[in-house]
Amino acid sequence: MYIKTDNFRNYQRKIRIRGLSGTAKSKTLSLSNNSVQLIWNGWGIGHTMMKLEEINSGKQFSISNSFNEISYTLGDKITLSIGTGLLGSGKGTYKESQKEFTSEKASGSSNFFIIGIELSGIEILYGLKKFSFENKEFQRTVSGNIEKVKSNYKVSGNIHLLGIGVSF
Repeated sequence: MYIKTDNFRNYQRKIRIRGLSGTAKSKTLSLSNNSVQLIWNGWGIGHTMMKLEEINSGKQFSISNSFNEISYTLGDKITLSIGTGLLGSGKGTYKESQKEFTSEKASGSSNFFIIGIELSGIEILYGLKKFSFENKEFQRTVSGNIEKVKSNYKVSGNIHLLGIGVSF
C-alpha cells in the first residue's frame, strides 16, 4: 500500500470544531449530553455537560455533571475519533418528602467513538458514548445540624450522539 506523505501530513494538520448532542428518555428518567470538541493535528480536547433527571416513587434526582475529554482522530474525509474523559465537576439535588439534599462531590469517566463524514468542510457526525458516574454525599443543613443521605447515586450506560462540525 502506498501513502503519499504530503497528503498524510495535510490531513493531520486540519483543525476541526465539533458539536454533538444526544438524549435518552424513559418513563422515570431523562438524560441529555452536549459536547464540544476542538481537534488539531489529530489530537482533540473536549468538554461535555451531562444532565439527568429521575423521578421515581416520590424521589427526585437532578444531576449536572461536567466531563473533560481527550481524543485522537484518524482519517480525512471519513474520520474515526476515539476518546476518553474524566468527570471534572458534578452537582446533584435529591428531593424526598419536602426535604432537599445537595451534593457537589462526584466521580466518573467516559469512553466514546465518533464517525464523521466531511462534505465541503462540513462534518456530519455520529457517536456512541459509554459513561459511568457517581454523585456522593447528599446532605442538607437544618438548624445547624447536617443531615446526610446514606446512599450515593450511581449511573452507567450508553448514549447515542449526533452532531455537526467544521474543518479547515
